Formats: sequence, C-alpha cells, structure tokens
Amino acid sequence: MKRNLSLKKIVLSCIAIVLIAAPTMSFADTVTPTEKIDAYRTKLTEVIGNYAPELQSTFDGLWEEHDALHASLKAERERIFSENAAEGKSFMESIKASLLSKELTREEAKVQIEAYRAGLKAERESTQAEIDALKASYDVPEGTVKALNEALKSAVEADDSEAVVAALTEIINSLTQHLTFDQAKLDLLMTK
Repeated sequence: MKRNLSLKKIVLSCIAIVLIAAPTMSFADTVTPTEKIDAYRTKLTEVIGNYAPELQSTFDGLWEEHDALHASLKAERERIFSENAAEGKSFMESIKASLLSKELTREEAKVQIEAYRAGLKAERESTQAEIDALKASYDVPEGTVKALNEALKSAVEADDSEAVVAALTEIINSLTQHLTFDQAKLDLLMTK
C-alpha cells in the first residue's frame, strides 16, 4: 500500500513536470517579431555591405526613423486605450450611481449602455476607415515588401550586383513610403 502510494506520487510528479515543461519549452522555441526584424536587418546589412555599402547610412537612418515612429504609434494606441478605458469606467460608474439612486431603471440603463457601446464601435470603425483611406492614398499595397525581398534574394543568388542595387533602392523607396504612411497614421491617431 505504502509502495503504491509512493509510485502514485512519482507518476503524478512526472505528469506535473511534463504538463509544465512542455508548454514552457514550446514557448521558448517561438521567435518574437523583434527577433525576426533583427534577423532581417542583419541579413540586409550583410547584403548592403557586400553590394552597396554607400546605401548603409540611408538604411540606418530609415530604420531609426521607423523604430521611433513605431514606438510613437504604440504609445499613441496605448494612450487611446487607457483614455477609452477610463471613460468607460466613469460611464459605468455613473450608470451604477443612477441605478442606485433610482434615477434610471434597469431597462433605461441597458439602453444607455448599448448606445454607448454602439458609439464606441462606430468610432473604431470610423478610425479604421480613415486608416484604410490613408493606406489607399499612400498606395501601400499588400505583399510589396515580400515581392521586393524575393527580387533581392534572386539578385543575390544570381550574384547580379546591378539587380541587387536596384532591389535595394526599391526597398528604400518602399520603406520611405511606409514611413510617410506611418507618420500620417500617427498624426491621425493623435487627433483621436
């Protein structure tokens, strides 16, 4: 009996370890977006160094601007989220106070909450429509970067320095266009 209990403890301990370790190990194998970007930039820097070192400072400047803009976009989205959360909390507290003081019935409160939520949804959809319009006006088609990277990869594999420089120049143009769009998007979000 005691031996059987000890065996159960061992088996349960092993199962617990596997249940904890398996997800942890699989999580450790995932690659974060930052790691992907760093790997991409490292490969691109190597290609630039081999084929067009004169473009390195241009890429460095664009990447710095890109990182700064994306940090600003993230901060702006967080600001909007926290303001909306505070506004929502304040709204719900006022509804609760109105319910407790019998100024509103449950049905009236429900109608006001639904109207508030509908307003939030309409505002989100409006902002997304404005962002989509910006995307269209700045001509940011999906898959452009992938196509440019494929062209660069093919040129490097063929060891065609002219094609590599042309592809790098197109990547610079695309990144510049992307930064212009990101700045317009940031300007738009700052008005929200």
